Amino acid sequence: MKTLISIVFHSDLDKLKSTIISIEKSEAGGTIVVLDASRDSIAFTALNHSTAIVIKNPRNGGFSWGHHQVFAQFGSDADVFVCANPDVTFTPSSLQTLIRHASENEGLYYPVQLTEHGEPATYSVHPTISLRDSAARWTGVGRKRRSREVLAAVSRTYGSRCVVRISPNLCGSGAVIAMRASTWRTTGGLSTDFFLFSEDREFGHRAAVAGVQSFLCGDALVIHPGGFRMQGVTAKGSCESVVSEQIYWSKWVDHPVFALITLQIIGIGARLIWATIRRDHRKIQTWRAVFKYRIWKMRLEPAAPRLADGFRRGVDL
Repeated sequence: MKTLISIVFHSDLDKLKSTIISIEKSEAGGTIVVLDASRDSIAFTALNHSTAIVIKNPRNGGFSWGHHQVFAQFGSDADVFVCANPDVTFTPSSLQTLIRHASENEGLYYPVQLTEHGEPATYSVHPTISLRDSAARWTGVGRKRRSREVLAAVSRTYGSRCVVRISPNLCGSGAVIAMRASTWRTTGGLSTDFFLFSEDREFGHRAAVAGVQSFLCGDALVIHPGGFRMQGVTAKGSCESVVSEQIYWSKWVDHPVFALITLQIIGIGARLIWATIRRDHRKIQTWRAVFKYRIWKMRLEPAAPRLADGFRRGVDL
């Protein structure tokens, strides 16, 4: 059985090294391929003595695009395909466990993520995008119910140390996904319509429509502090997240996308007002920048920001 492990890298070399070391220590076997989308190809230079194969990529096409490049070059004879973030640490036997589950039964297999303190993280799963979910996210209506559902799913799986099917209202986090290579081929994998956010939720949704179930694995644990939680909310990240949510909505939600944009504008406006009341100047600048880039136009070019061909420009908002 051949396993291909794909990692898309953009920044923070120390975390990438920790990820690769944890994979190597797991002795799960397989081919580790890193797509280096950093500006100066720092991973290509720094990892030349590791077991990982590093692809120098002069353009940054996003998380999904990167995994597709890896699979196109190395996935022809793979049996199991594992997509991983460059900032996760696999606990002993977790990678072997995910590979075993994926090889034995078709499906998308996700580990339970742990915070840096070793606690099960609620971001191990996400709600699928719907009118109810978006209303909860942007206006707070139903947010507690949404949070309880997510917490219950993660706590139940972590406590049982078993493999649990993920509810149709939820989907796994893209920090680590294990599946048969044939599943990636037949479903089309992560959609390259997305740059960074919502691609995992859309993939889980699309796979479910195709009859492929998703599972959260309580017997496979990874340490992943989480993106927004650790780095804070930025204008660039917020724009990407907002527009990606619109793309997902336009694909799968029956309501007009204007309904979502209205909710987003209300939510962003409320966040700006709250930041102003609290005199939080950093957040004031962030939410003003989101409005400035006119997120309601559903264009990823200004949101990423990107060039006309869809690749990210090397500038910050």
